[in-house]
Amino acid sequence: MRLTSALIVIALPYLASAAPATRRDTASRPTPSAPAAHPKLLLVTQTTAEAAKLVAAVVGEVGASERYGTRPLSALTPLLRQQDTSARVIARAAVLLELARKAMLALDHPLAQQKLDEARAILRSGFVELYEPTPLAQVELLRGVVALNRARPDLARTAFTEALHLDPTLAPDAHYRPQVRAAFAEAKTKRPSAPIPRPALITRALAKLAHGRRALVVAGARGEGGLVVLRALQLATSGGYGEVEALTLTASDADALARAKSFGAKLRRGLEQHFPAPATQPTSRKVDLVPKRVAPPPAEKPWYKRWYVWAIAGAVVGAAVVIPLATRKDVVDAHVSWAN
Repeated sequence: MRLTSALIVIALPYLASAAPATRRDTASRPTPSAPAAHPKLLLVTQTTAEAAKLVAAVVGEVGASERYGTRPLSALTPLLRQQDTSARVIARAAVLLELARKAMLALDHPLAQQKLDEARAILRSGFVELYEPTPLAQVELLRGVVALNRARPDLARTAFTEALHLDPTLAPDAHYRPQVRAAFAEAKTKRPSAPIPRPALITRALAKLAHGRRALVVAGARGEGGLVVLRALQLATSGGYGEVEALTLTASDADALARAKSFGAKLRRGLEQHFPAPATQPTSRKVDLVPKRVAPPPAEKPWYKRWYVWAIAGAVVGAAVVIPLATRKDVVDAHVSWAN
């Protein structure tokens, strides 16, 4: 039986490994690439109370585009403030402003003018007039006072008007001379509508906007006879503003809001010509990313239940019994004894 056991031991590993090994698919699915960044249009609004509702209607129509996204200028305030803080814009200007006040008390008007001009230049190098214009308005107020002290009423009027544009609530304190308060009050009565932010300032703000391509200024101002003037301006290559469209209407008219929306839709169609259309994706077969349930294959019989295992085993056992019997030689052991 040693031969039979050896044959069975040799055959079992091959019989047990007859089931095919399951192949596992380790290929990973490709990660879809991130969509391309949407180009941005920087929206700047400058309006009076009478035109606020109409300007909002224009802005709503301009923003209803599928080719670009809109960002209001106010959305950039945290970024602009952070940059000014890093450059210490307000802190440096405050030091110069204090030196100018001391020079004014010492009646050194040329030195005061110099320090105020330096402070003004530092503040205008940043973005403070877009989010915190009061420090710059204070500088303009003092520039007007110094101009009056130097007998320059025209420069004083310009400085006072600029101060009121930056901060309409600004007013000189009681310790200022009556001549200063009178000149300031006159500038306040003749003050025109709030000016549009400087083009250079908007250009620098646009550069801070990720994927920003264009800036649009929508301005609403009070006209004569109760009219409202809506203007759309864009930055020109010359460095200033170029007027795109203008509309004059009466805010109290029944169709004023509809006309403002039509004005905004016209602006949107014109702007979309400057933004590329979204790339058309090629049609592809829809891929179901959820794996479907597949019925498991039928379980295979264990090796000891397969018919050919016992056939082989029977053959081996039979061979182990028959072969020795077939090759056996009979030997007769005879012992002959001769008797005397």
